[in-house]
Amino acid sequence: MEADPPMHPYPGEHVEIPQRTQTRKRKRRETQTRKRTQRRENPRLIKKSISDPASANPSIQLIYIHPSLEVASKKYLDTDSGPFVVYVSREVTDPSAGSSIRAIKFGQFLYKNKIKSIVNDGVKSVGRNKMSVEFKCGDAEFKGYIPTFNITRMGLVRGVPVEWHLDEFVESLDLPSGCGEVLKARRLNRKQITEGIVTWVPTQSVVVTFRGQVLPNKIYSYHTSLPVETYYFPSIQCVNCCRFGHTKIQCRSKPRCYKHSIPEILAT
Repeated sequence: MEADPPMHPYPGEHVEIPQRTQTRKRKRRETQTRKRTQRRENPRLIKKSISDPASANPSIQLIYIHPSLEVASKKYLDTDSGPFVVYVSREVTDPSAGSSIRAIKFGQFLYKNKIKSIVNDGVKSVGRNKMSVEFKCGDAEFKGYIPTFNITRMGLVRGVPVEWHLDEFVESLDLPSGCGEVLKARRLNRKQITEGIVTWVPTQSVVVTFRGQVLPNKIYSYHTSLPVETYYFPSIQCVNCCRFGHTKIQCRSKPRCYKHSIPEILAT
């Protein structure tokens, strides 16, 4: 009597999707298409575009940006402590071409152009095709920039009245010694669902971006002490490859099934 064939193929073999799985995926796509159509027909269903007038004043300012943040170039201050990091990237016409910078190759480029003041182990790869500084030789097709997180610090301040404009809040601040000026202030919104309608209501929490590498423990507004907490960015997951740290627009990987993590299943 012959043995029954294994129920699951060996890893690496092609997986044939059952009919019910295909039906379930088709229904999911139809549901997503229907929701997109409803949002186009009814703008009230669009996320992050609604404020609840019953809970907050619609004219409330949700973001403040210092003029120097948009006009001035990013530079290190004399009071900043090292390390002084500058990112560099290669300019390419096609992002999907797959070209990248190797650390040793770029180190050779810096040596040949007599770029000094570089510490040992200072040239590192931080991602695919990254770095920005202005060189005298334009044929190199490199551009440089200082990453924002190296020259700024973000803190979370609670208890800022909802009816306040952020311009007024920033102007009222008295910062401690050694703390840089406020470059940006952004009020956080709270998600609220009422009868299937999504609304985003302003809260009393404000994310404040300080110039420099020092995050104060507290700041003062109208002679009132406000504690400053470290602000942590929310996790970002790509819906294309299911990896973390980037979005679908920035993704260069092949689509993967969010349930099985196997590209062949999604392709089938």
